[in-house]
Amino acid sequence: MTTLLPAPLKPWAAQLSQLQRDLALALAPWVQRLSLGIGPLADAESLPTGAPDGLDGVSRKGPYERLLTTEWLYAEVAPEEFLRRAAQAEHLFTRLALREPHQSRQSLALFDTGPTQLGGPRLVHLAALIVFASRCEARGASLSWGVLQAPPRSRQEGFGKNQALTLLKSRTTRDAAEADLEAWLLEHGPAADEVWLVGGPRVMQASAARRLQHLEVHESDAVGRRCVEVQLRRPGRPRLGLTFDLPDASIGAALLRNPFPDEKPARPVGGLRPTSGLAFSASGNRLFTRGPHGELISVTVPYGAPGSVKQVVFQPPPGERVVAAGFSRELLAVTAQADAKGNVLRLVVYPLTKRGERKGPPQRFELPGPTGLPLPNEAFTSLAVLSTGGERRYVLVLLGRAFTLAHGRAIEGRDRVLAHTQFNDRVVHLCVDEQGRRVVRTTHHTNHEERTMLDGLGEVEAFFAAGRRYPLPMLGFGARADVAPWTLVDVSRKSIVFDDLRGGRVMGVTHPTLWPPGLLVRSADGTKLYHFSEKGSTTLVESEHTIVAVTGDFERPRSAWLDASGAIGLFDVETPHRSWLGLPDGHARRLMHFTEVRR
Repeated sequence: MTTLLPAPLKPWAAQLSQLQRDLALALAPWVQRLSLGIGPLADAESLPTGAPDGLDGVSRKGPYERLLTTEWLYAEVAPEEFLRRAAQAEHLFTRLALREPHQSRQSLALFDTGPTQLGGPRLVHLAALIVFASRCEARGASLSWGVLQAPPRSRQEGFGKNQALTLLKSRTTRDAAEADLEAWLLEHGPAADEVWLVGGPRVMQASAARRLQHLEVHESDAVGRRCVEVQLRRPGRPRLGLTFDLPDASIGAALLRNPFPDEKPARPVGGLRPTSGLAFSASGNRLFTRGPHGELISVTVPYGAPGSVKQVVFQPPPGERVVAAGFSRELLAVTAQADAKGNVLRLVVYPLTKRGERKGPPQRFELPGPTGLPLPNEAFTSLAVLSTGGERRYVLVLLGRAFTLAHGRAIEGRDRVLAHTQFNDRVVHLCVDEQGRRVVRTTHHTNHEERTMLDGLGEVEAFFAAGRRYPLPMLGFGARADVAPWTLVDVSRKSIVFDDLRGGRVMGVTHPTLWPPGLLVRSADGTKLYHFSEKGSTTLVESEHTIVAVTGDFERPRSAWLDASGAIGLFDVETPHRSWLGLPDGHARRLMHFTEVRR
């Protein structure tokens, strides 16, 4: 999210626009005054000095050896005009293109976050970080910074939400010592073109002998005035004293706690709030979930930048419950009808329009005989559609049983299904057969079936990774979703064992595409989602509410989640954006804002 700022703040707009508008405007005067005192990066205004590399347009400055031939024509045809243009600096010269050195300048900033820097001085730290980042951006230089009391390997790069929050939350009860400064300069000092220190007087005394540039910050003890005093010292220049009046307590507290916009997923506006179930369509361009009264909610997944999406809602007829949804040339909703005892009698497939209205008569598929299958309350899955010679067959899994819907009948598979997925016109099930053996059963659109035996006996908790584009699905299974160990295996039998889940619950599996193969694990308190791999764990989602469902896309390496507030989030490892949740490069979470109900 970006914030529109007044034109005078343009030099720092890239940084200030990331903050909440009122907080950015409150901090802007501090940034302006600090920027004037600190000044541009050394040599920022000097002309390029690289070797000539052809021509690069025209300019009104240059030697007369490079004067354009059209200008010389004035000297012959209209000498007075030639002299006038010379006097008014209107002559045009060819401009040389200069090859710039490839190595960019580097600036290092070190912050003292000890007890003398609590309160108001922390606002100076935030403003100084913005100034350092903007001046480096203007010069094409790189900014590295760190906390003196932290080890040098914790160095940060540039300015962003994660970097700013790291600085604001790095409070410590220990004063910075000369040994801390020595460690930082020993590891990162030689590569830096300049070093800035920001902190209290103690660390400034330690740096005086090194002739480093620094901002000495301390809260004023003047009676009746709330302000922060800054002494700016640069070698070879006179000292500069600055005084900053502290903002209102509420503004200051917001700047110190979290000055960034609240980007949590929005609740549905003017639409239904999703409550249970989450599944991608086989094509990956739609997400299905259910409303508070069993309605099917379908949303189109946005590509590119996050934007508003519209709900398509289907209300099932009385006595029917939505158990699956899919998309194949049209939106499909599957409901279950039960008898007086609550057992499922038939499954009904409704073709729907883009507005969620019925499109033609529904298809009813009778279950053969009394199966004893109870009408599920929470079960919800994606519908697989297989086409052969223009005839469509539907495959869905309901309460551990696989049903193939064709010719008006729901044909139940013999084996119990533990996990299922679809890719490349194939449906893949992990089953337990009548002998208790674990079998991966792959059904092609031609109705040809392949079976692969896995080691072990008995039922397990299991998930397939999304794998529509890939030749082999990834499978993870364990004795229970919240108990280690969990084993990650592909059909080629290569396996990875995870012995520690930190008390979390496995919610899904990731395919080895752009990130390492691993498990999607919900934290013990239900508000975080981690990605566990051989390389460690990464936090993918932080939610204020309990995460109730996670699902993987069949088409692309991405997953979606639903929390108890009805918010849906989407993270995609193929996006080039950096997430504001602290994900590594190449990961991002997208937000879905519901705007209206379409019936």
